[in-house]
Amino acid sequence: MVDDNKKAEGKIEGAVDDNLPEHPGRWQVMLDLLAFQFKLLLDAIRDVLLSPVSIATALFGIFTDKKHPGKYFYGLLKQGHRTDDWINLFGTSSDQDENPPSSSSDMYIRKVENMVVNEYEKGGIVKDLKDKADRLIDKSNRD
Repeated sequence: MVDDNKKAEGKIEGAVDDNLPEHPGRWQVMLDLLAFQFKLLLDAIRDVLLSPVSIATALFGIFTDKKHPGKYFYGLLKQGHRTDDWINLFGTSSDQDENPPSSSSDMYIRKVENMVVNEYEKGGIVKDLKDKADRLIDKSNRD
């Protein structure tokens, strides 16, 4: 049964986010997929690093600071929260304006996306690859 608060808000678990495009093109989906995979990689690296560092900071504070044993650990959590904002894991280019914040992974993703688009516009291998992929996908959709 759907939670009454979620009903009141008009949001049901599993529903599509209002910021996401209703009918993105296949290449927009591909770009957003690649960006999401990159962000997942960043998030995973961060998590692997934070696990031992969080144990070390907590233990260090416990053994060295009687008045504020959590000082280092909670400082680390604060920094971890900032990395959540920087990674912006569930943000897509579809819900970004033309200039993503300069302090986020989206800025780097946008730069790479622009490089690929520029190479496509020049022609050559990027255009050939996209055109061949389009034909292959179109053919598989007809079959």
